[in-house]
Amino acid sequence: MATDFNRLQNFLDYLDDVHEQLDWKNGLRPKHNALPPPIPRGTDEETIAARWQVLPVDDAAREVIADDTSMSLRERFRCNVENFIGTVKVPVGVAGPLRINGMFAQGDYYYPLATTEATLVASYNRGARVISEAGGCTTVLAGDVGELPHVSQPDSGPGCSQDKTHPASPKSSFVVGYRTHNGGSIA
Repeated sequence: MATDFNRLQNFLDYLDDVHEQLDWKNGLRPKHNALPPPIPRGTDEETIAARWQVLPVDDAAREVIADDTSMSLRERFRCNVENFIGTVKVPVGVAGPLRINGMFAQGDYYYPLATTEATLVASYNRGARVISEAGGCTTVLAGDVGELPHVSQPDSGPGCSQDKTHPASPKSSFVVGYRTHNGGSIA
């Protein structure tokens, strides 16, 4: 979360006053000692088992996350996630409709949201309604000038099929954030 300098300085002053006995400044310094081994790559059972070895979890957690169904679908998930170890269930709600007036998307869209945050789906749903009742959300692609750090692109890995018509095509992905090179963002 971004914060202004004065707020950060006040917090650091507080740490100095309250936590004099703690060596918190040394704890924040970069560490240059040897790193643990990197996470192995691949989707075979031996590689996934090796990934589990680096995690400090008990067998019960592993059995829930790496259940038989998840493991039987591991090749399919390589198009969705790197360093796969299993799946978890997350509550999914739906919001919308959100009216989109865009260059590549036109229409009213319902969108699923996976979250454990109470009231998030209701808030997005109210926002979508207000935007839609006001005529919709107009979107324009002004150029490729930034990064897309938060993009869901199903079927985007090697050997996966993908609709190549446009990166923001409703058929291929849903863009949830856009960050420009100068630090601005559009969400």
